[in-house]
Amino acid sequence: MEQTKTIPSLYTKKQYQMISFALYIFATSNVVYMITQNVRAYIEMDYPNISSVAAAQLISFPTLFGLFASLIVGFVALKISKVVLLAFIRCCMLAFAILMIVGGLMHAPFWVYYIGTVLCGISLGGFGPLMNSIVGEIFEENERAAKISMYNVFVNLGGVIMLWGSGRLAAGNDGANWPYAYILGLWCVVAITVFLIMIKKGGYSDSKEARQKRLERRKELGLEDENAGEKVRFKDLPRKVVGFVILIAILHCVFYIGINAYYLNLSNYIITEHELGTSAEAGNCTSLTRVLLIVMQFTYPIWFKIFKDWLIPVGYLFVAIGLAAAYFIDSSMFGIYCAAACAGIATGLVHATVFAKALNFVPQAFRSISSSVSWGVANAGPFFATYVYALVNLTIADGIGAQLVAGIVIACITVVASIIIFVIKFPDRKAAEVRLGQ
Repeated sequence: MEQTKTIPSLYTKKQYQMISFALYIFATSNVVYMITQNVRAYIEMDYPNISSVAAAQLISFPTLFGLFASLIVGFVALKISKVVLLAFIRCCMLAFAILMIVGGLMHAPFWVYYIGTVLCGISLGGFGPLMNSIVGEIFEENERAAKISMYNVFVNLGGVIMLWGSGRLAAGNDGANWPYAYILGLWCVVAITVFLIMIKKGGYSDSKEARQKRLERRKELGLEDENAGEKVRFKDLPRKVVGFVILIAILHCVFYIGINAYYLNLSNYIITEHELGTSAEAGNCTSLTRVLLIVMQFTYPIWFKIFKDWLIPVGYLFVAIGLAAAYFIDSSMFGIYCAAACAGIATGLVHATVFAKALNFVPQAFRSISSSVSWGVANAGPFFATYVYALVNLTIADGIGAQLVAGIVIACITVVASIIIFVIKFPDRKAAEVRLGQ
């Protein structure tokens, strides 16, 4: 495990390893919601009276409710333990999986699945802000991006197994077995149990007293702003700071709209549009994306050193390349595999970088809120994507091909915008230099 700078008086090396293990195991259960990407086509076959947009909403609605959850959780975390909140939100993901299994086997009314998306959204929206906030408490500015990238490695390790396995479980009986794909969501029980045990053994506490102790020790070591811990209000933040956090969140939201030309259409592209295979092949694609995410996150420091301020523009460019491959190479699985690979590379390059900037650019007192705002706004992208691409089909041309072209255009816009923001205009100062009232 990589070396890290810890707060000496608070954590031993063994405690740090236990806390890290708790977070990493917990992270492996975060991709349950993506199983729907593999089985969407089968759900549409099982419910022939629903529209394509309604089916796509099962993929995009979690991000809508995740938006509200992510915006709220930062404020709730000021009053309630992050450990308790993390356990609660993962119980919501478990409930989602159970609901999809039971509802699918009983052929429940379609609105039942929307209830599942609400539960899924609560879990999805709360995960990032809470995990990032804990990372912000323990690690220093120059380490946070790497640490966010590290726990995302475990998100994707769990995702590889779940997405590969769910595709095969769903493919049986000509797709009628799709509810069984969500059985893998029961892993949440293991993740919650291990998390609660190991986080306690590691000595991490989110009580008011523990927070104050960490803060005072960080001040003693010169690791924290002298204003940290003071009772401050969000409106006290400098406008440039607020504007920058919101700006990069909106940009990443547009990125998600572009990349969802691939995610929303994966199952239908393979199973019905081009008849290239079954949910097993869709599972291969989603697993490939996750594998490359892991590779990119393990090697993140190398890419950061190579590309520096160009890291985010390069990541966004890969989205355009992948969508173009899927559009022009539609007679075999090669094109969609290219799209899957590029999606993994793109997300691996930009995900940790964007959210680390949202943490680094604000004082300690606002890191939970900043993480919530940036995570919530960015992850609204998949929800908006459903309606953006429905509008494309309605006004420009019908079919997945038109959506892929629109995604390419959107991706190119993010490339240009990110060059302006991060290469040309990015403020050249560190978070430690940001002071309230400046």
